Amino acid sequence: MDRPKLVIAARESPLAIAQVYEALDALRPVLPEATQLAIETCTTPGDRDLTTSLADPKLATDFFTRDLDQRLLAGTADLTIHSAKDLPNPLPPGLALAALLPARDIRDALVLRPGLAFDQVRTVGSSSPKRNEELARLFPSWELKPIRGTIQARLAQLDAGTYDAVVIAACALERLHLAGRIERYLPWDPTPNQGRLALVVREGDKDLRDALRKIDVREHTGLVVLLGCPADFALIPQRALHYLKYADVVVHDRLIPDEVTALIRGKSIPVGKTGGAPSTPQSDIHRHLLHQAEQGKLVVRLHGGDPGIYGRLNEELDFLSAWNLRVDIVPSVTAAQVAAAHAGAPLTHRGEGHRLTLISGNPPGGAPAPAIPGPEIGNLAVYMGVGNAATLQTRFRNAGWPPNAPVIVGERLGHPDERIRHSALADLGTLDLQSPAVFIVGAKHHPIEHRLLFTGTDPEHFLKYGPLLHWPMIELKPIDLATRADLLRRHLPQVRGLIFPSRYAVHAVVEALLELGDTRLLAGKRLLAVGPSTQEELARFGLKADASAPNLGGIESLVKELDPADRGAYLYPCSNESPKSDRVARMRDFGIDLRPEEFYRNQPTEIRPLPRLAFSRVLFTSSSTVHAYFARYPDEQHAPRTWIAVGPSTLKALQQRNLAAQLLG
Repeated sequence: MDRPKLVIAARESPLAIAQVYEALDALRPVLPEATQLAIETCTTPGDRDLTTSLADPKLATDFFTRDLDQRLLAGTADLTIHSAKDLPNPLPPGLALAALLPARDIRDALVLRPGLAFDQVRTVGSSSPKRNEELARLFPSWELKPIRGTIQARLAQLDAGTYDAVVIAACALERLHLAGRIERYLPWDPTPNQGRLALVVREGDKDLRDALRKIDVREHTGLVVLLGCPADFALIPQRALHYLKYADVVVHDRLIPDEVTALIRGKSIPVGKTGGAPSTPQSDIHRHLLHQAEQGKLVVRLHGGDPGIYGRLNEELDFLSAWNLRVDIVPSVTAAQVAAAHAGAPLTHRGEGHRLTLISGNPPGGAPAPAIPGPEIGNLAVYMGVGNAATLQTRFRNAGWPPNAPVIVGERLGHPDERIRHSALADLGTLDLQSPAVFIVGAKHHPIEHRLLFTGTDPEHFLKYGPLLHWPMIELKPIDLATRADLLRRHLPQVRGLIFPSRYAVHAVVEALLELGDTRLLAGKRLLAVGPSTQEELARFGLKADASAPNLGGIESLVKELDPADRGAYLYPCSNESPKSDRVARMRDFGIDLRPEEFYRNQPTEIRPLPRLAFSRVLFTSSSTVHAYFARYPDEQHAPRTWIAVGPSTLKALQQRNLAAQLLG
C-alpha cells in the first residue's frame, strides 16, 4: 500500500529551507505516521527581482509568495511554508492560512562590518519602510541605503564594505546559526508576525487543515489583560484581583502596592520605568506579552495607575491587535479622582467647574507644549508636572487663570507618605514637590476632618468610626505548626472548651486542627468568642460560637453573656503580649479555669514616619498597639489628639501614660 505523500513547497533560499525544517518538528506529530514528506523549492518575484526597493508603494503584496501560491492552486503542492510577515492580505481565493507557529525572537538586529565600532557607523543597509522609519528617528545622521538578497548575500555586501551596518531580523540570523554576528538588538516593534512561520494550504483540504489546527498558535494563545492598579490596594476592584490571583504571569510596573507584590510573588516580571533613569524599553514589554501569551498563559500587564490616562494603553493595544492576540482591559481609579476625594473636592460641578480636562505637564520630547485651557473651560488635572511646576504656573497665568486660583496637590497618592496640600496658583512654583503627583486647578474643596488613625490589624468592624487611616502598629505571626498541634493534643481532652480572643486565634487553631485531623475534633466543646469579628471568623470555618461578646468590649463584654452552665476549664489560644494573669484572675470570678497558651506572636511592624494626611483621633485595639505606638512616636505623648481604646485593658494602658483616653462605645 502506498504511503500518503505531502508535498511542501518553499522558496529555495537557505533561510526558507531552514524554516521548512523548523516547521517539520511541529508538523510530524500531527500527521499520519506513515506520511511521506517531499520538499520542493522554487523562486518567487522577490527572489528573481533584486532591484526593486521593498519600500516601493507599488510593490505587489504577493512579491515573496506568488509562485508558491500558484503551485498550491494547481495541485502540485499541498502545503507552503512562509515567513508570516510576507503573506499577502488577503490570501488568494482558494487558499487558507492553516496554522501560525509561535514566534521566535521578533526583534530586529544590527550587524556591523567586522572591525567597525558602533560609533563609526555612517551607512546602513535596510530593506523595509518600517525599519527605515525607525532608523531615521533614532539615528538621523545615518545614511540609509536599500539592500536586497539572501541573508548570506547581505552579509557579503556588508563585509565587502558596501555598508557599515545592516539591519536583519534576529530570528533569521538565529535560524541560520549566525546570531554571533549581532552587535545589538534595536529598540522598536518590528513588522507584525516577524518571527512566526505561516502554513498555507488549499481551502478545501479539510483533513490537512484539521490536522494543522492542533499546532496553530492562534488556537492555543492565552489572554492578555491590560490592568490598571492604584497605589492604594484598597481601591483595586474585585475584577482586577480576580485576574491577579489566577494569572500565570504578571508583567508589572515599578509603583505597585506591597500587597500586590505579595499576591504575584513567583509569577512576576518587573518592567518598571523610571523618569530619567534606565528603564525597560516598551518594545521589550511587548515582546514579553507576546511570548508569554503564545505559551497559552493568562498574562496580566499590570500598570501603576490607569493605563489609558497618560499610560501605554494605546501602544500596547496597537501591538497586541497587530499580532492578533486577545485582550481585556481593566481600568483603575486615576490619580485625579483619588486626590480630589482625599481633599474633599468635586472634580466637576454644575455651576463652577462644569468640565474637567486632563493635561500632561511633561509633553513628549521635542513636541511643542499645547495651549492650556483657561478657567472658562472648567477645572484642570495636571499629570507628570512636578519637574515643570514653575513653568506650568506661568503657562496657567498666561491662559487667564488668576493668581489666587485654588490648586490641590496630591503627592504620592496611596503610599504611606501621601500628602494633600492646598495652594494658590501664585505659590505653585515655590512648593517642594514629591513625585508622583497630580495638580487639580480650579476645584474648591471641603476639608476632610476628624480622620482616625487605626492602629490594629483588622479595620473591617471599625469602618463606621472613620474615615480611617489604617496604620497597623503590630503584625501577628503564628508559632510553628507542630507546637500548636501538640498544645491542642495535650489540652483538648482536659478542657470544657476554647475562648478565642481574636480572629487570628481562630486561624491559628484551625490550622493546627487540620494538622491533627479536622474541625470535628472540637465536637462537644464550648466555643466562646470575645467579639463579633471573632464570631464571624468561626462561622467562616463552619464553627458556631456558643456565646460571644455582642460588641467590642472584649472579655468584659463576654463575661456578661455567660451563665453557670459555661463554667469549667477553657483553653485560651492567645499571643505573647496578652495580659494572661489578668485574664486568668478575671475569669476565675466567673468559675472559669482559663488556661492561656501562646499560639501566635504579636510583634511591631516596620518603623515608618506617621502619615502626612491630617488626623485628629487615634484608635488602639490592644495594649500592645499602645506600647508600640508610643515607643515609635514618643512625641505623640503631647499631641492634641483624641485617644480611643477598645476594651478596658487597652484603656488602662493609655491611662497609665496619663492620657485622657476614652472607651470606644
